[in-house]
Amino acid sequence: MTTNPKTWTKELVQDHAKVAVMVELYTLPFYLTVLTSIKDKKHPDYYSILSICIEEMLHLQLAANLCLALDTQPIFTAPEYGTPIPYLDPKNPTTGHYKLINVKLDALNQATLDVMLDIETPSGLEDERHPEPGVRAIIRRVEDTLEEKWNMKHHTTPQYPYDSIGDMYDALVTGIKQVGENQFSWKTTNQQALWDKEPFKQKIEVPGDVHDAVTTISLQGEGKTTAEGRYAIPPKYRLEDKDDSGSLNEHSHYERLLEIENRHLESKNQESILDRKFPDVYDVSTATDEASKNKQHNALDNLQKRFATLLKDLDNMWNQGMTPDDTHFWSDMCDGLLPAAEECWKAGVVPKWS
Repeated sequence: MTTNPKTWTKELVQDHAKVAVMVELYTLPFYLTVLTSIKDKKHPDYYSILSICIEEMLHLQLAANLCLALDTQPIFTAPEYGTPIPYLDPKNPTTGHYKLINVKLDALNQATLDVMLDIETPSGLEDERHPEPGVRAIIRRVEDTLEEKWNMKHHTTPQYPYDSIGDMYDALVTGIKQVGENQFSWKTTNQQALWDKEPFKQKIEVPGDVHDAVTTISLQGEGKTTAEGRYAIPPKYRLEDKDDSGSLNEHSHYERLLEIENRHLESKNQESILDRKFPDVYDVSTATDEASKNKQHNALDNLQKRFATLLKDLDNMWNQGMTPDDTHFWSDMCDGLLPAAEECWKAGVVPKWS
């Protein structure tokens, strides 16, 4: 990817869709690591992060469905943090995905909260979190012509690396139109709808469904500004209450994370990060005796096996034609993966997923 092609191709569009799956698989283990570090499962922060994890699974489903609709197969592999993601810009520290790619798995604390906020920051608010948004650096790297600025803004020609994950999704939508919607089969074979009844479409059957899927992902993450300090999700794009932990479905991920941040400020006049109090989390300890070492080793081994099983479940559903019931997907996720990650914390070791 040293030189961008001058035109969109079907293969390039398909690669963008596969990278979208990769991005969603980067966020999920990170968020689950933070979630399971919280000791009190009734704490509001636990409910908030759990609800985000549930919707991240939905986003993974939509990205995988998009792959099949575009005549390619999603690839489900464990993320390797520190390894660049295609089409994003790992060298630019002013972007949220720089922190995502180089994330340090850890408990809920100010550093991990900041990474989550950066990942979910709505487009247009980067100035408030970073002194120089990456898009300015990108614009300075191209010739100062109206044509190239137009292409960059509207993605009429491939213009990566992208400043944000949302930018990549926008480019994908444009790329489909540039290649030609009739160049894709829009097959629904093996596409999944893991939630029962939702106001938005889960399967991608026609070109218009792509925009709806991308909008669902974007609005659930970033929300739509409705008033000062509000980044709500419009009703059409909300996950049903019964599927979303703590009835938080009207709040975007960004708003839920802001509420976590604000909840732990002792007063409006004390803005220092030292004043933020987070719920009790599990401590990491160095195993010194054989029993502790074995406990940590077994906990990590169990988590990695269960995560590998979940990835296999995903591949079996989207690429092999199996159903969620065939794979025991939900039980593997909720009854297997979450407790396994928590057991790592209880053993005094940070969950490592592969």
